[in-house]
Parts: sequence; structure tokens; C-alpha cells
Amino acid sequence: INFLAAVRCTNAILPLLLESSGKLINIGSLACKSGGMYIGAYPAGKHPLAAYSQQLRMELTKDSVDVLLVCPGPVARSRLQADSAQHDIPDSLPVSAAGPGGGVRLKLIDPQRLAKQIIRACEKNKLELVVPRSAKLLYAISQLCPRLGDWMLRGKTDTKS
Repeated sequence: INFLAAVRCTNAILPLLLESSGKLINIGSLACKSGGMYIGAYPAGKHPLAAYSQQLRMELTKDSVDVLLVCPGPVARSRLQADSAQHDIPDSLPVSAAGPGGGVRLKLIDPQRLAKQIIRACEKNKLELVVPRSAKLLYAISQLCPRLGDWMLRGKTDTKS
């Protein structure tokens, strides 16, 4: 659904985007760019969104439609949302695996601040917005040297039970 919902929504709004030379914003996650420990198939549902956004960017440029892919880390939630998002995890995994990002040690992102960053990215016609910015370095390293990227990501993941 992470990918197909974006495709269907884009298809529905595309005529208006073309008419207005508008901006399409796809909200993905850090998992659009990299896998991680304890998050199972989640990245497999997010990777296609990154590819789709790039393809749309390339195809719609001639029609003056801008496409922005937003890849945020874990976003802070209200207490009620956080309580409802907890899942049972197998005993073989650390308790932290049930947390945001499967236990990756990242500061939660303030949703208001993220919204402002998205607006600024649109104003500057950026192609991608990765939050936190430090994750961009991990992506670059992972592309050049996957073993090193995996090692770095494992080092940022809480594996204690």
C-alpha cells in the first residue's frame, strides 16, 4: 500500500498538476533509501516510492511539474498514536525492535519542524529531502561500500534485549 497508494493518488491528481505546473510531494521514509535491522519487509514497500518519484521527476520536468521525495526518520507522535502503534515482537528480537525505526537510535522528528522543512524544500525546488540530514552520508556510503554502510547502520541500532 505504501507504493500503490502513491501511484493511485498521483494518477488521480495528475491532470490538475499538469494544468497548474504544480508540485507533487511523496512522503516516504528513510527506508526508501536503506534497509535496517528489525523492520522486516518495510523497506521493500518503500523503495519503489523512491524509484517512482525519480521516474516522475524525469518524465514530468518537461511539463513543469516538480516532484519532491521526502525521506524522514521516525516522526514524533502523540502518546495515543504511540500506544496504538506498538506491536508484539518475537522473543528472539530485542524490545527496542518495537520502537520507531526498529530500534535505530535517532532523535524523533518534530512534525511541525518537518512540515516547515518540506515547505522550504518546495520553495527551493529540491528533488529530495532527507531528515535527518546525516542520513544522506549513510546512503552515499552504502552505495559505494555496502558492507561499510551495513556496519554503520548496525552500530546505530539498539540490539539490547
